Amino acid sequence: MNSLHIESSTDKKYIELKNILYEVMNSTKLEFNDVDSKSNYKHITFIPTKIVRLDLERLNEIKNTFGNLTTGRKGGNYNDNRYTYKKHLSDLWKLITKLNEIENDINGYYIPSGFYYYPPNGACGWHTNSNNPGKRIYLTYAQEENKSFFRYYDNEKKEIVTKYDKKGWFINKFNVRQEEEERFWHCIGSETNRISIGFNLVERPCLIEDLMNTYENHFNDMYNNIIYQKSSDMFRNFLSGKYYTSYTDVKSNNSDLNTKNYVLDLIKIQDVYIREQLQNNIQLTDIYWNNKEKGETGKFHPDIDILFPIILLKSNDNPLNLEYITIDGNERLSKMASLNIKTISAFVIDKILFYKHIKAINRCGQRILC
Repeated sequence: MNSLHIESSTDKKYIELKNILYEVMNSTKLEFNDVDSKSNYKHITFIPTKIVRLDLERLNEIKNTFGNLTTGRKGGNYNDNRYTYKKHLSDLWKLITKLNEIENDINGYYIPSGFYYYPPNGACGWHTNSNNPGKRIYLTYAQEENKSFFRYYDNEKKEIVTKYDKKGWFINKFNVRQEEEERFWHCIGSETNRISIGFNLVERPCLIEDLMNTYENHFNDMYNNIIYQKSSDMFRNFLSGKYYTSYTDVKSNNSDLNTKNYVLDLIKIQDVYIREQLQNNIQLTDIYWNNKEKGETGKFHPDIDILFPIILLKSNDNPLNLEYITIDGNERLSKMASLNIKTISAFVIDKILFYKHIKAINRCGQRILC
């Protein structure tokens, strides 16, 4: 494991990284992440009186009970005591770009894997992360010196090693392995306010770099109040796109119909492009898209790029009662149908994550504050 105290570094690249970290923390509106990528609800409540044991005896107990524990949370209520936040790429794009510029790893690109806050008495119990092997980097902030630590088991020396945090920002790097004899058992404890932003190396650098370049253009335009016009850049179109829907409820006290309108800013679900796998062999006959009920081929621009992935919602709540609803890709599907394409690959999100991101709007298209 390698560590560097960013706060005291005089290296220009780490000074720039530190400045971006403070900018991120000052400008990002943190949101609790209470639903994971598979729509399982998480227990996110921090309990000040909860005790998470982080000693060698506890490590041996966990090994005997679980064999391998891939995350601290899976070890039960008394193996995790921290807050988990959502890690929107749109909030972290500057940080991602700078970190990868510094690392310059030819094997891939570092993307966010976790965003955590440890209050005093916060902890993450012993675990291995062996379900997601590879290189890891954690950018961590400690409010006080030697009041929090990263602890791991040294497989060669057969002992635990505790690395106490210095005040301010620092960086930890280590490798996660799947092999039983090489598993990297580790845990975190804190008696101060501690922030940790994790990254793991993915092997799709071209995709990620393209996305980061697009982010830079997108947010620079937003900062300068430039209204984006649709172009041949499909991901940029996606970042600026919205999905509108409405639901009709019947009031309990009368038969009046009450229709509510909602909008989904597509940028909220952008993580699918780097975290999810495309689902293959989805039948076009199972997909609903705009104007499909009027015929298989709706309107589309003749130069539309049908290779750019479609995003679907797994739901039959549509006029044709089909298995999927199109969130992004109506024109692409219309063009595919015109070409007599029968099956596609697509990213599929589920209802729980979808409903976490849609926002109510009034009839004029303005958001309703809840």
